[in-house]
Amino acid sequence: MLKIANNQDTVSRAKETAAITSVARYLHQLRAITIIRHLIPVIIVSQQHRGASLALLEGDKAYQGKVVEFQNEIEYRLTTLQLLNQELSRPVNDLELEHLRQEWINIRAWSGGKVLENFNLQSHFIEKQMKLVWRAKEKTNYFYIGVSKTNTYRDTNDSEINDGYALLIQFILHETLELIELLAKTRGLSTHAMVIGTCDSDHYSWLEYLLREINIKKERFRNLFQTLQKYMLSDIPCLADLQMQDSRMVQLVQFVEKNILRQSLIKQDSQEIFNMATAIIQSHTELVYQGLDFIQNMMHRQFDGAKFELV
Repeated sequence: MLKIANNQDTVSRAKETAAITSVARYLHQLRAITIIRHLIPVIIVSQQHRGASLALLEGDKAYQGKVVEFQNEIEYRLTTLQLLNQELSRPVNDLELEHLRQEWINIRAWSGGKVLENFNLQSHFIEKQMKLVWRAKEKTNYFYIGVSKTNTYRDTNDSEINDGYALLIQFILHETLELIELLAKTRGLSTHAMVIGTCDSDHYSWLEYLLREINIKKERFRNLFQTLQKYMLSDIPCLADLQMQDSRMVQLVQFVEKNILRQSLIKQDSQEIFNMATAIIQSHTELVYQGLDFIQNMMHRQFDGAKFELV
C-alpha cells in the first residue's frame, strides 16, 4: 500500500510540475505576442510620419494635419507600450523602450540640415522598432506547436505543421515587415521628390535601390506563398489576396519609374503616390495581424491540449 501511495505521489508531483511549466510557457507566449501586437502599429505610424514630414519640411502645408495626427499617435503608442511592457513583466527591456522614446524626442527636436538626414534619422528609429519585434519573437519560441491534438490537417504530420508555423512567423514578422519598410521608404522619398518637383542624384540612387529590392522581395513572396498555402491558406484570408497585391506593387514600381525617375521636371500630385503606397502597405499590415491571430489561436489550442494530457 505504501509503495502504491508513493507512486501516486510521484505521478501527482509530475503532473503538477507539467502544469506549472505549461502555464508559465503559455503566459510567456501571451506576453510576447501582446507586445509584438503593440509594436506593429508604432512601426506603421512612424513610417507614415516619416513620409508626411518629408513633404512638410519642403513646405507642402497639405501634410501639416497628417504630421500632427501622426505625432500625437506616436506619443500615445510609445507611452502605452512602456506601461504595457511593465504590466507584462517586461518581455522587452525597459531600457530599449526608453532609448526608443529618446530617439523620438530627437526627431521631434530636429531642425535644419538636409531633409535626407531627417529621413535617415527616422529610418533608424523605425529599424530599432523592427529589431524589438524580432527580439521578442526570438525569446518566445511560441511558434513551435508540439501537441498532436492540434493537428487538424489531414495530409500533414506534426513535423510538417511545425515547419509551416516557423515559416509563417518568418514570413509575417521578417519578410512582410521588411517589405512594408521598403514600400514606406519608397512612399516617403517619392512623395518628397514630387513635392520639390525634381529627383536629384541622391533621391535617384535611393529610389532605384528601393525599387530593385521591392522586385527581389516580390519574387521571394511568390515562393513563400506557394509553400504557405499548403498549410494555412483558408485560415489566413489575406494570403489569398497576395497575388492581387503583387500586381499593385508592379503598378507602384512602374509609376515611380515613369513619373519620377524618368522625369527632369515632376508634375504629378504627391498625394497620389502617398495614397497608392499606403493602400498596399495597409493590405500587408492586415496580413501581419491575421498571421498573428492564427499563431495565437494555435497557442491557445496547444495549451488546451496540454491540459487534457495532464488528466
